[in-house]
Amino acid sequence: MLEEYYASICPPYVTHEIRADQKPWERIHVKGRDLDSDYDINMQAPFNMLSRLPVLSVSAGIARNGLPGGVQVVARSYDDARVFYVGRAIERALPWLDCAARRPMAG
Repeated sequence: MLEEYYASICPPYVTHEIRADQKPWERIHVKGRDLDSDYDINMQAPFNMLSRLPVLSVSAGIARNGLPGGVQVVARSYDDARVFYVGRAIERALPWLDCAARRPMAG
């Protein structure tokens, strides 16, 4: 895919409902499946640990459940600058801390 395109945008995790107090050694349950919170929910590892593709996670707004969400940008091998260029474009197109209406709810 990256032979045809310079970058890919995909989710950084399999769920956006990870508790703030989630411990790496504790299992997590997503839609009835029991997952290892270290490896099974993390979508960055296939790119930046098992290959030589640069990856950048970028905030992308607030989900319907009020939690902040994000995307990850994956670029061609050794094209580190590209993930920053694309990440900056995403942040400009999807501002989320610029006004109170777009900030996550506290409490």
